[in-house]
Amino acid sequence: MKLPFVFIGLLFVLCYSCTSTTDEQTKEIDSLNNSTDSINIDNSSQAIWKMDFDSVLKKDTMIKLREVNSDTLTPQKLISILNNTWPDIHIDFIKTAHDTIFIKIPDSNVLTQQMGTSGSNSYVSTAIYTLTELKGIRYVNFDFIEGDHAVPGTYGRIW
Repeated sequence: MKLPFVFIGLLFVLCYSCTSTTDEQTKEIDSLNNSTDSINIDNSSQAIWKMDFDSVLKKDTMIKLREVNSDTLTPQKLISILNNTWPDIHIDFIKTAHDTIFIKIPDSNVLTQQMGTSGSNSYVSTAIYTLTELKGIRYVNFDFIEGDHAVPGTYGRIW
């Protein structure tokens, strides 16, 4: 009769010990999930858009940080904002054609190899939303060497 209770008790202890995390484990997991912490982000006060995790929707969402007058925007101004906000990733303006802006990232190692997938996704999404503030621009063509966490191509707002 005691054997089932002992078995159930051991099963409970085993399950609980496998699923619980200590504060240290939680901090480590949080730091891994927030991969942009290790990437230099400066002058965020200049930023127009940023990606943030919405705990209610349980997904990343884009947040507009400030309004801009699209009549005064140029590709160079927006690229300067991105380069100042994310100084570890330098982008160059190539051209605009129809509804697309073409940019190049000459050294994409930070973006593709060092930021992780979440960090790269955050940067690319921020760049897309920022650059599509330009009148008539709906897409951003990224030219860089493909890596583990980012792929070049033409992207538009998807959120």
